[in-house]
Amino acid sequence: MARWRSNLPVLAGTLAASWLVFMVMSWPLARHMTEAIPSSAQNVESPPIRAMIPGDHLQLLHHYDLMRDMLHGRIAWFSNPYEFNLGDDAAGYRPGGYFLPMSAVYAAVAERWGQALGWNLTLWLTVAFSAYFSWRWLRRFTDDRLAAALGVAVLLLAPFRWISLLGGSPTGAALMWLPLLAWMLDVAITRGTLASGFGLGFAVFALFWADMQIFYLTMLFVPVWALMSLLGHDERLPWRNWWRPVPGGGLFLILIAAGYLWRKPYLASSTMGGGRDVVEVLLFSPHRQGFLFGGAGADGWIFLGISVVVAMAIAWGRLLAQSLNDGTRRRDWGRFALALVVLLALAGGGGLALGMQSPAGGYLIQKARALLPHYDMIRQPAKIMAPLLMVVAWLVTAGLARQPGDRLLWRRFKAGAAAVCLLGLILEVTASFSATLCLLPPEQGAYDRVAREARRDREGPGHALALPIWPGDSTDTAVPLYFAQKYGLRMVNGYSPIVSPDYVENVFLRLMSFNHGDVTDEQLDFLIERRIRYLLLHENLYPEKVSVFPVGEVLRRLKGHPRVQFLEQDGPVHAFRLLETKQARVGRVPGLRMFPAVFPARQWVAGELRCQGGQLLEESISSSGSVWQIAGRPETETWLATRPTQIPRADDLVWRVRLHGEGQLQAQLIGAEGVLWEELLEVGHNTWHWQLLRPSPVINAQPVYLKLTSLAGEVQVDMVLLSAGNWYEGVWPVDGAHIPASVCFRAGYTDADATSVVLRRDHDPDVELFYGPCLPLPPGRYRVELIFSTDAPEGTVLGGLTARLGTVNTLASTSVVAGQPARLEFHIADNRPFVLRFHYSRAHDMKLHGIDLHADTEAVADAP
Repeated sequence: MARWRSNLPVLAGTLAASWLVFMVMSWPLARHMTEAIPSSAQNVESPPIRAMIPGDHLQLLHHYDLMRDMLHGRIAWFSNPYEFNLGDDAAGYRPGGYFLPMSAVYAAVAERWGQALGWNLTLWLTVAFSAYFSWRWLRRFTDDRLAAALGVAVLLLAPFRWISLLGGSPTGAALMWLPLLAWMLDVAITRGTLASGFGLGFAVFALFWADMQIFYLTMLFVPVWALMSLLGHDERLPWRNWWRPVPGGGLFLILIAAGYLWRKPYLASSTMGGGRDVVEVLLFSPHRQGFLFGGAGADGWIFLGISVVVAMAIAWGRLLAQSLNDGTRRRDWGRFALALVVLLALAGGGGLALGMQSPAGGYLIQKARALLPHYDMIRQPAKIMAPLLMVVAWLVTAGLARQPGDRLLWRRFKAGAAAVCLLGLILEVTASFSATLCLLPPEQGAYDRVAREARRDREGPGHALALPIWPGDSTDTAVPLYFAQKYGLRMVNGYSPIVSPDYVENVFLRLMSFNHGDVTDEQLDFLIERRIRYLLLHENLYPEKVSVFPVGEVLRRLKGHPRVQFLEQDGPVHAFRLLETKQARVGRVPGLRMFPAVFPARQWVAGELRCQGGQLLEESISSSGSVWQIAGRPETETWLATRPTQIPRADDLVWRVRLHGEGQLQAQLIGAEGVLWEELLEVGHNTWHWQLLRPSPVINAQPVYLKLTSLAGEVQVDMVLLSAGNWYEGVWPVDGAHIPASVCFRAGYTDADATSVVLRRDHDPDVELFYGPCLPLPPGRYRVELIFSTDAPEGTVLGGLTARLGTVNTLASTSVVAGQPARLEFHIADNRPFVLRFHYSRAHDMKLHGIDLHADTEAVADAP
């Protein structure tokens, strides 16, 4: 009891300090503790809170909520019925730790006070846990509180922790176990008690349960930590008691082995069972300047700051000096060896953290991948910062700690250095990071409608497919999963770094055409046979990558399908019921388009086209600054081709090729079964010209590519577009044209009039989120106006409007201001694709009605 009482001040101090640190590093979370959760430590939003930001934070929240549902009997243990569900909940068996025990702590708080508060308090508790045991561990090496405080600050303020914790990585919470592990390891080595063995075993097991990759990397550094305990203390070690920690440690090692064997088959059958590709590692490899200055992306993970690096240099120099002269003019070879081991650990760990950006083309990590079992499973090399930071914290503590035998000058120097470095660390880190918050909406009407319809059907929980569907690897899927779990729905979709190849082959590829609005009877029968009777489309999560059409065209096609019944829209989410064949509304077809042309989501400029035998030339009036020149040669085939893209069944697809020259081309549309369509093209244009190709419709949606083979002459090709419908070819209407906002590429959601788009500052991002038409205009002078409405005060800057030609030329730009028309005037000299882009500022809610585009009468008359 006396020991616990003596620890109460330490416990209270670490709780208070960790709460202060958490509030500062997660600001402005303190204002939104009950309604939002952090989504990133590096803020890119203005204002810094937005509803349902896709990302790993929602995915980790989903997994914590799985434990909540398990504890309250809503789902079976060790199962996840909410994702990758094809009608059988039992198939959702997922062996794993489910982030216990912190997920259980979250479950207890969230069930009483809600998800947001439960999540935020759980994150803080991981920081408090780290603070307490970091202090206990470092204080075993010194009585100098200031030096120990610096070491604890290194661990608590490390950007690696906050990027992981606030970004939703399991690593963020797993870091709490490292100080406990180091402390128990030190106790086991220096005291050799039976209890220390059980404590050490539990810490290792908890780390394994929390994050297997951090567990793996930490085990690589445990020998270094052990040497720090063996050689870093002055007292004599109790060698006679070496065996006492063994039973406890051995018991937990058996549990770890059993857990690994339990989870191994699931991992081996995934798409990452063979390890990560070097290209993936390169994408996540930070640059060496990140150690000092941080930066965006992976560079922030390794950020230590100038203050910590200086402290490390002073501390290591002092350790080395002490080992060469321990105060009695004798050399301490043990301390000397320890100083060298620490230096090698820092150098090796730092090199591994840089991944493929380390010296000699990533020599260290390539050797590690070749020699260390399972190291090729590590995609983010900077994760080694987790155990490496423990070495950094020990070094600055031990090296800057004031010793009883130190002279007064040295004691003052160490104290001053520790204080200055501590202050510098606080200033560097807090100035570099600011949290982004994800607002959790209390309800979603479209999902609620599906849940109510499912209860009425009396077939158990509702099963649904969310659009767009991804191959299981997109963070966007975390949004529909969040709502599905809230309303107890089972989703075909899923998001996981561990995806079954069977899901990719037999589910994603089978259903991918849904993303285009192309739905077949075979697909519907496949879903309905598995009790999947609902469709949920998120129109604000529809990037160009997922569909050849803007989302407005996808909605038109779905709403006109005889076996797809519209149920309800709530904001950007549209709910549909999938009908059996006998329920089909015979004769129903998609309604007329709001605009005759469907804008191209597939655009290949010269650098994105594949070519054999051609020559890449610079061209000032090309779409991207370069063009391909292909010439027919009898000795070799010369061709140009787009990259494969899936196209739906549609009878009005148009491939547009911008080219000039004189020659003969063979155009072919090629799919999995070979040539689907071909046409001979005679090219004879001295100026840039758009060649329109209208192939026969494909029978089934499938990946295809357009191939242009040169048969004679020389032809230059600038770009290829894939659109649909009818565009104004060669001449612009005298009365101009109005393009409804809903047919453009955009975020937001379609208003009740089906033509306008609503943007909300609490939901839509501060980016270019509205653009079109991405098609050519005849040369001439134009006036364009973005038609919008808002109840923002006059003078409020709502965003910026930019007109561009091709991908590199800006024609004109202006601010979009409440109470003023958003107009541009510009001259178009050639027929590169024209695009009008709106960058939303999130200053206020607004409604976009469309684009009015007018050409001067003279320009129209003179157009070719």
